[in-house]
Amino acid sequence: MAAADIAAGRLRPILGDWSPPIGGVHPYYPRLRLASVTLQAFVAHLWSAKVPD
Repeated sequence: MAAADIAAGRLRPILGDWSPPIGGVHPYYPRLRLASVTLQAFVAHLWSAKVPD
């Protein structure tokens, strides 16, 4: 979101050494027992495809 402003010099990152790297997928979903079968399968796929740290 802010990459263009950072590249243009309007914003600059601070505390870069203290910030963890951001990556991966972070889905938000209702508790799985309330979720549809399709959503449960999708979440299971995301977990199975997770890249180890």
